[in-house]
Amino acid sequence: MNKVQFFYNFVANNVETIKIDGETLFFAKDVCELLEIPFFTVNQLNKDEKIYMYKPNNPKRKITLINEVGLYSLALESESEIASLYKDFYENEVIPSLEKYGAYMDDELIDKLLEDEEYRKEFLEELARR
Repeated sequence: MNKVQFFYNFVANNVETIKIDGETLFFAKDVCELLEIPFFTVNQLNKDEKIYMYKPNNPKRKITLINEVGLYSLALESESEIASLYKDFYENEVIPSLEKYGAYMDDELIDKLLEDEEYRKEFLEELARR
């Protein structure tokens, strides 16, 4: 399990989540507490990273949910130990890979692309569809 999977699983197991249309959403208040950042940090997220809903049992009380991208955005703002797992991965693996290859690819993926012609073809076709 890599650092991002560990970080995601840790957060998902320690904050309340709900699924809406197959997407896992995190309760922003819980995430902020876990990442040791002030709740107003959520205001800095892009519109597509957060959702506002009203509690079913209290329609006057609004709750803020964040998606996975919002979770990672908040992690970059945090100085907590758990957030450092994601930040280290992002800064030491993702950014160098983007600079070197123009995409994020770990050694395992690169080896598979070099060794397996059929996989390489499917991979490139999938990239072209996006």
